Amino acid sequence: MKRIVLIGIGLLVGGQLYAQKAFILNHQSKNGFLNVNGGVSLPTGNFSSKSSQNDLAGMALKGFTSNASAGYRVVGPVGLMVRYERTRNQMDASGMLDLVYKADGTSWSAKAGQWSLSTVMAGPYVSIPVRLFTIDVRALAGQLTATCPATSMEGSFADIPIAVRTNSALSKATAYGTGLTVRYRLGTSFALQVNTDYSHSKVTFSEMTTSSSSGFDREQTATYSSMKPISFVSISAGLTFLFGNRNRVF
Repeated sequence: MKRIVLIGIGLLVGGQLYAQKAFILNHQSKNGFLNVNGGVSLPTGNFSSKSSQNDLAGMALKGFTSNASAGYRVVGPVGLMVRYERTRNQMDASGMLDLVYKADGTSWSAKAGQWSLSTVMAGPYVSIPVRLFTIDVRALAGQLTATCPATSMEGSFADIPIAVRTNSALSKATAYGTGLTVRYRLGTSFALQVNTDYSHSKVTFSEMTTSSSSGFDREQTATYSSMKPISFVSISAGLTFLFGNRNRVF
């Protein structure tokens, strides 16, 4: 009987120790993270402007974003991280027709592709743990690669068909970003997170080509440069892998 009681006490104590160990490990701070996310991209400022009177207008609509990032704390709550993001935003072709209607008073149709953006940025972040939650604040800088979409307009004036087409163009520029992440621990190595990030850049497309034709006239082509401010807010959510124990307790 005594032996059974001792075994029972041992199992009870062992279970409590295991639960305590699991609790400590689940709450133990981690130095590093690696995450992947998906969400929406919201153009802001001139990038979202639909005004035909605005030469800087990007006419970008709400789109989709995917991003991945990795970071490691190096001194206290301060760490270094790198972040990659890719976004797609459809261009609103209807905005291109405003001036045509006013100038010619005729009917035109317009088509446009997508803005394709990718950023690679790095910089410091500050991590603030609050029980099972962690709040990360970051300031980043790096490079943005942008593809300006191809556009086309077609119509007629006095029964003469008219077409204007602009090719897509690729350019790169310095980009800056800030962001906030709220992360919730699921266990020792995984967490769910929600992110909001703001990115900004000024991109010059120097090899844009526009061709125009009317009736049986020979097509005319012109090459020009165009500067576009690009700014957007991305809201995303995803899964995080945590690694690197802050303190070894076992």
